[in-house]
Amino acid sequence: MDAYETGESMTDIDKLEALAKAATPGPWRSESCGVDDCWCEVVNCDAREEGVSGSGALSKCNARYIAEANPATVLALIAEVRALRNAAATQPQQH
Repeated sequence: MDAYETGESMTDIDKLEALAKAATPGPWRSESCGVDDCWCEVVNCDAREEGVSGSGALSKCNARYIAEANPATVLALIAEVRALRNAAATQPQQH
């Protein structure tokens, strides 16, 4: 069982990194069947065209968010957080 399934906090960047590395790398895109608020899908644009779908008013917004928060984006953000933390740790403290 992973952090998502157990409901643990997702603020641990090591857990987020593991989830991003285990996910299909993408690139990802969001699509719609053409009917407003009907079905939206998030698909991986590799040869397998895997995806998830849903319905409802928020489905299109959720699909766009999921597509943009793809594994590469999450890994880039994690790298930036780590770099900023390292830079902050090496700065002399000012009083």
